[in-house]
Amino acid sequence: MLNRINQLGLTLAVFAFAGLGTAHAQDENPCGDDMGNPCMDDTDNGDSMDNPCGDANPCGDADTDADTSDDGGGDEAVMADDAGAAGHHSMVTATGKIKINAALGVNLSADAVADPISIAPDVVYGVMDKLDAGLYHTAMGITGFWTQPGGGISFGDSVGDAYNGPTGILANYSVAEGQLSIAANGGLVLDNIAGDSLFMSLKAGARIRYMIDDKMGIQADPSIFIGLTERDFNKELLNIPVAFMYAVDAKIHAGVQTGLFGPLDGLGDFYIIPLNLAGMYQIDEKLGVGGAFGFNNIAGKGSSADFRNLTLFASYAL
Repeated sequence: MLNRINQLGLTLAVFAFAGLGTAHAQDENPCGDDMGNPCMDDTDNGDSMDNPCGDANPCGDADTDADTSDDGGGDEAVMADDAGAAGHHSMVTATGKIKINAALGVNLSADAVADPISIAPDVVYGVMDKLDAGLYHTAMGITGFWTQPGGGISFGDSVGDAYNGPTGILANYSVAEGQLSIAANGGLVLDNIAGDSLFMSLKAGARIRYMIDDKMGIQADPSIFIGLTERDFNKELLNIPVAFMYAVDAKIHAGVQTGLFGPLDGLGDFYIIPLNLAGMYQIDEKLGVGGAFGFNNIAGKGSSADFRNLTLFASYAL
């Protein structure tokens, strides 16, 4: 059950950098120019898809992924499963196994319903004992946050290029497993893929899960994104999702998530605090489906309940 608890998150959110920035550009975006946001003002194009700060940025569209399967755990999984003793399931995909996650994100913000709509897939492979690697597009996989406010392939009037990132090439390495499980997480995140300049960042972080008992767990996914290219705009971003998960039974799981996201330089002026609620149903040992509803910035700077997202997701283990 705990591993499914693990999945929820993944799927829950499914689907990192705080998917808070209500997908691609919005006039009422709390990260917009009216806040003097450094991620927008210095760009030549106000379209968030071309924003040099990229989707993994609080002012960006989305962030993205996750892995959540029962077998072998899921590197992105937020809900653990019932591995007997609480939380004794691996947070890394089992050797030789493949996990496929997909998230459908729908913007429900005021005056921007269904703009954009995004489809984000993740594919993760268990490379060896304790190590997996994958290609990520979901918010959960890239940032750890459960909702999907853009990213992957996006459609809508506010969208510039349909595919513009963020795209993560990331690995997870299990450091500890048990009631307290820890997996180091990191790699490269590419953004502004369709623009004139490619924005590349190094992600370094960890997935930390503590199982209170065989039904309840707490997970944190702290990480930092360090800009490697276009440093005038592509600066460091801090990302700290924190979630509480509960297994109703062997198949039904639920959770609530909040946290903090923002640029390291000027965090006090531009931090974002989201609130996400999610539920998941595990159809069988391979397939899980679910959904998450989230407020992009319920308590941060420029907060408002008007910025909302709905994410539907599925996770399949091969």
